[in-house]
Amino acid sequence: MVFGLSAMYPNGGVVLSDDLPQDLRDEITSLMDGFSDVDPDTLQEIFDQTDWVPADAAAIDLAREVNARFSGQ
Repeated sequence: MVFGLSAMYPNGGVVLSDDLPQDLRDEITSLMDGFSDVDPDTLQEIFDQTDWVPADAAAIDLAREVNARFSGQ
């Protein structure tokens, strides 16, 4: 049964605190972005994901819209 369909949107994200120094956030982002190139099997098996990429504000807005639609808010 299908309750509703939406465009693909991000899930399973990693959030970094603004309290972390920018150079550390940049390094972590770079490492996460390259994870699927280094160990795609682990990424798929543990997280059921195919890639991690830096956030796209428009995609996050879409995720908020989908959440609002399905939660009735």
